[in-house]
Amino acid sequence: MKVGGQLAQASYDDKLENIGFVYNIERTGKVKVSLRSVKGLPGGDCEVIARSYQGGGHFNSSGFALSFAEFKKWI
Repeated sequence: MKVGGQLAQASYDDKLENIGFVYNIERTGKVKVSLRSVKGLPGGDCEVIARSYQGGGHFNSSGFALSFAEFKKWI
């Protein structure tokens, strides 16, 4: 299991959502976010989150890009 999946598993084990994310800050100022969830565990619909930020993917693996200013609201 890769880092995003490991984070999703840890989140689920802590009784939080079955979603983990990793991000990369591009030189352009955009932030690329990758969402992952663990197949077979409850919850974890990454696609619905990615779509809300004009991204895409599927239930257990999705991604999107946003401005650094918007990303700072997340963290």
